[in-house]
This record gives sequence, structure tokens and C-alpha cells, in this order.
Amino acid sequence: MPRSSVPTEIRFALHDNIFAYAWALDRADAEGLVSTFTSDGVIINVTGAEFRGADGIRQFARQAFEQPGFAGRQHHVQPLLIEPAGDGWSMTSYWMAVTWDSGRAPQILFIGWYEDSYAQENGEWLCKSKKIMRWESDSAPMAGPSAPRPEPAV
Repeated sequence: MPRSSVPTEIRFALHDNIFAYAWALDRADAEGLVSTFTSDGVIINVTGAEFRGADGIRQFARQAFEQPGFAGRQHHVQPLLIEPAGDGWSMTSYWMAVTWDSGRAPQILFIGWYEDSYAQENGEWLCKSKKIMRWESDSAPMAGPSAPRPEPAV
């Protein structure tokens, strides 16, 4: 199925879900975060740790919210590709975490991408699994060769 044939209603539902995820995460709203996942949903963080079900997602949230400097942080998401996956959909998205601490200049903390799968539960499209990955020079999923990064001038 060509990417352009994703039904508009489904595309908007998946976008709404990932935007609700970012809004809940940035507001330290654990229950809002849980509400974006299926009952058996899983988050796999950048270290590979898995957080399963509502209690696991709450644990992921607590760990995120306890990070120094979490207040003032925002996650910006950009859905890229949506493809059929069995009875559901997969979506690849970019994310960027930025922060603005009072008295300091805003800064980009991390960039990366999500590999998400979505399923319907109780008539709603929800995230079944979210794999969070950082986009760094040594981990970016390059499809072909790229030039090495130059060393910074001293």
C-alpha cells in the first residue's frame, strides 16, 4: 500500500496520539501518558530498558520527570512515515528535546526518532509500542555511506 493511501482519519488519529504523548510528557502528566498507550503498551527507551503496561509506563514517566532540569523541557515531534503493519500501523517520527531554564539561553538537548506501532483498542488508535532512539553521528540510521564528521578545532 503506498504511503499516500493512509486514510486521512487514521493519519490524524495517529498524529493526535503522538502529540498528546508529547504534551503529557512535557507537563509531567503520567496518567495522560498512559492514556496514549494500549493496555499492554510498551516503551523501550534509549538504553533499551522496557516499560510494559500502565504500571511500566508510569515508571518510565517517573524516571523521566525526576531527571534534573526536566521542568522547562519540551519534546517536539514530527511524524514522517506511516505504513500498514498487520491489523495496525507503524509510524516513524523525529523528536527533539529542548529546554529553557530561567536565566539561561534555550538549548537543544537531544534529537532522535521514534519507531511506533499502533493498534485499535476500544475504538481508539493507541500506541502499542514506542521505541525511542537518539540520532547521533554514530547511531543515525544511514542508508548509505557518509563522510566522517570533522574533529572540532581546538
